[in-house]
Amino acid sequence: MKRELKVAIGATALLAGAASVVVVGGATSGTAAGVPSSAYGITASLAGNELVAPTPFVTSTDGTLQSDSVATIPVPDIANVGLVEVTAENNHATSDVAGVTVSGTSLTSGALAPVGDALAPVLTQLNTICDQLNSATTVLLDPVSTQLTNLVNQLGAGLAPLTQPDNGGVLTNAELLSNLTPVCDALNNLGELISIGAVTAECTGDTGTSHVGNISLLGLPVVLPLGTNQALSDGALGALAPVVDLKLNTQTKNADGTFSVTALQLDLLSATGSPVVHLEIGHVTCGNVTNDTPPSEVPSAPAPKPIKTDVPVTG
Repeated sequence: MKRELKVAIGATALLAGAASVVVVGGATSGTAAGVPSSAYGITASLAGNELVAPTPFVTSTDGTLQSDSVATIPVPDIANVGLVEVTAENNHATSDVAGVTVSGTSLTSGALAPVGDALAPVLTQLNTICDQLNSATTVLLDPVSTQLTNLVNQLGAGLAPLTQPDNGGVLTNAELLSNLTPVCDALNNLGELISIGAVTAECTGDTGTSHVGNISLLGLPVVLPLGTNQALSDGALGALAPVVDLKLNTQTKNADGTFSVTALQLDLLSATGSPVVHLEIGHVTCGNVTNDTPPSEVPSAPAPKPIKTDVPVTG
């Protein structure tokens, strides 16, 4: 009986030793600390209500490279967005947008109707001039030369490269006509109120860059300012200044230590100046994530200590 009891105690000790090896050998998981990097292509709101959530959106919670892309993004009755590609990793993020077209077809009864109401006086004047141009002959253009010149000037100082001839003289009627033709074409179908070329944004740590391709309003190009935290002046927007607010290359150091770049922010306003549509295009945020408790390696199991018993090794 004494011998059987000692055998049982020895077996129990071996099992306890095996169990302790299992506990000691378990690995602990790491805990992420810091703020992740992120990026998105576009977000849109209508009258303060979210219309399109940040799309596509990526965030790197563990610092590894994350990426996504979307072929096209429709903003119903307002805009169409081309191919968008975004990436995010530790201390780095990118957002590339192929282009954006803001439709003019909703200026009468659609989502942009309040913007259309604010634009009505300008559109009426443009349509009148375009009607004259469509029916005018070379001889009949002479009496409207002054009116054409005033209209081109009204469309904005941002059109200076088009409105000032190389010889420093006064534009001829033919040159004025060629400058206004894109406007009249745009008015005929209102297919494009605003056209924006490729948009890119990138950040690395607490620095960033952005680029916005050519922007045209009603078919006419706008001169874009360079530098950070820029806004288009009334002169650059011309007749559309009361209803269009554009901000470029907005860079912000955030309270949580991250750094953000928004390549372009576009607001379309009502006659009272209140935002109707708000678009953000090309947004990146750079943050840093570390593991404050890195995963531990699984230790090798210790060799079991021999347990003395009265049980002989051999019979």
